[in-house]
Amino acid sequence: MGADAALVLTPNYYKPQLTDDVFQGHFESVANRSPIPVILYNVPVFTGVDMSAQAIRKLSEHENIIGVKDSTANFAKLVELTQLSRKTFSLMIGNFGNYFSGLFLGAAGAILAVANFAAKDCLEIYRCFQNKSFEPARSIYLRILPLATKVVGPFGAPAIKAAMDLLGLFGGAPRAPLLPADARLVTEIEQRLRAAELL
Repeated sequence: MGADAALVLTPNYYKPQLTDDVFQGHFESVANRSPIPVILYNVPVFTGVDMSAQAIRKLSEHENIIGVKDSTANFAKLVELTQLSRKTFSLMIGNFGNYFSGLFLGAAGAILAVANFAAKDCLEIYRCFQNKSFEPARSIYLRILPLATKVVGPFGAPAIKAAMDLLGLFGGAPRAPLLPADARLVTEIEQRLRAAELL
């Protein structure tokens, strides 16, 4: 269908058996068979498993694994992963809280939930970094950060979709079994969008 790459989530069932060797074998198998490049997706808050930096380092050597989206809040691990960034393997920040510092440390970019409704600001932070305009980047980051920490983090997909609807985009209802944001949450999201100068 024209995708440039596949974002592949870590397996998460039988957690006690999910060792580095298991992750390596799994992702190598996927990458060997995939007709498009693979990006590893590590998001322990949802899967309950956290792929180690050592496992990611080994997988970064595979020619069809081009990067990792790391959505942990582990700053020490982030520092370790930034050392893997190179022309053939990219660290993509998946947690807005780590976006500013991650770019400072050498991350290639980000894949962010908050970008579903604040894409221009997320992109502008990246462009500011490219131009070494760090103070404007910091200002935008601090303005958007409450949306990530007070809306996306606590309320997830229903809140993201509600924010999109409020901004005239198409959010719609979240997939079952999740429920749409209720009226109280929609009001809170609207207030936070106004505070972030998006409405």
